[in-house]
Amino acid sequence: MAVSKGTVTLFATKTVLFLIGAYLSLKTCVFHWFVGPIFGVVILIWRAKRFELELNPLTGGFLAASTFIYALVLWVFQILNAESNSNHALEIAVAVGTALLPLAHMAFLSASWKRIAIAIPGIYGGWYALYIFLEKTKLVDAASHAIINVVSIWQALYLFFLFFPGRRR
Repeated sequence: MAVSKGTVTLFATKTVLFLIGAYLSLKTCVFHWFVGPIFGVVILIWRAKRFELELNPLTGGFLAASTFIYALVLWVFQILNAESNSNHALEIAVAVGTALLPLAHMAFLSASWKRIAIAIPGIYGGWYALYIFLEKTKLVDAASHAIINVVSIWQALYLFFLFFPGRRR
């Protein structure tokens, strides 16, 4: 099956925009609520079939949900971390976001229930395995300041599970 130049260009553009979003998430707002809308826009860009961003009430609802979910994840992390001061706070907070954002994707952007049912454990399992690897190899501290970090790994897994296996969004 031949791949058109336009398809390659669109994929390359989406990849660059993901990396820019990951960089912005890391450098400007890892501990602030606005990672939600930044990654929400990246998701909408990845959803696009052409070089156009579809803006309507459903995509706006998804951006609002993405913002709320990331703010909730931070709140859960901060509450649990203040009480227990352990890595379990991060794991639980990420589990909350991993469950909620794909459900918002299904509700607002028409992803199938089957895709979401596969994506939720896939995203969390992949993230957790890579997080444990980074922690055990002592790369987690070094990776917290690199473009490849616990946030960008989760985001990349989200894009993989929601956009790559098959052609549906």
